[in-house]
Amino acid sequence: MKLRVGTFNVENLLTRHRFEPGGRTETAAAMSLFHFPRADERDAVERSLAVALEDDKRQMTALAIAEAQADLWMLQEVDSLASLQAFFANYVHRIADHRYGHFTLIDGNDRRGIDIGFAARRDLFGQGQVTVRSHKDLTFAEAGVHDRELAMLGIGPGYRYGLGPLAEAVDEGDSGIEPLLDDFAVDPMETLPAHERWTHFRRYWSESQDRLVDSHMPLDRILLSPALAAANASPAMQMIRRGLPYRVPLDPRAPDRSMARLATCADRYPRVGWDRPKASDHCPLTIDLEIPQG
Repeated sequence: MKLRVGTFNVENLLTRHRFEPGGRTETAAAMSLFHFPRADERDAVERSLAVALEDDKRQMTALAIAEAQADLWMLQEVDSLASLQAFFANYVHRIADHRYGHFTLIDGNDRRGIDIGFAARRDLFGQGQVTVRSHKDLTFAEAGVHDRELAMLGIGPGYRYGLGPLAEAVDEGDSGIEPLLDDFAVDPMETLPAHERWTHFRRYWSESQDRLVDSHMPLDRILLSPALAAANASPAMQMIRRGLPYRVPLDPRAPDRSMARLATCADRYPRVGWDRPKASDHCPLTIDLEIPQG
């Protein structure tokens, strides 16, 4: 059985127009230009602005999902099941070749209360065949992974995943997933050329280097079990980057990353802006897998 699996951080797919009193970054710039004598006036304008900006953005988010044509989606930064279903019904299904259903949500650990969403093609499963199971609350004993090394650290079989009672620091590597790659999972992104292994871009001023630094980062991953990786030695992977804003250099190897060069490219969706609107600050990642039978 062949499946195309995708992951996409859709950046704040929300039913709320603000996280906290500070508001959302999308509305903050325009709101800073105006003075509102009353708080209720400011709130009403911010709500209207958030709706207008969200519509532009979600058309492009839907374009990226439609272009990727994944059978299964894992989506990050989803506010609620209602917002996920409304987004697919009113944006994705208006342009995509596939029809999705089987929507589920898993609680995340983000302080803003945003979660992890799942969607699959309607024709892949029957109604009620998709179930959700999380292992985040398992103890070490229940997961069958308690061993002598954990015991020597003072971590008993009844403890759950995370820091043990000694609260010792753990080297998680550059991305935080390195411990998962030690005899547990395989990262198929390693099969790609180095310049293609990124899904997020950050440009920042480095005080220590006294210059702007460009960073193309592989923040989004799809990890395979060793057995699944063995059945898919060279899987086809793609990153859909045409929804990223024009400020992002799509080729890390390109020597000219000036504003004049980037602003005159024609490699994005219609109406994508320099910083916004955009599909997301991440790009979707998909992988084509052959699922062994039996």
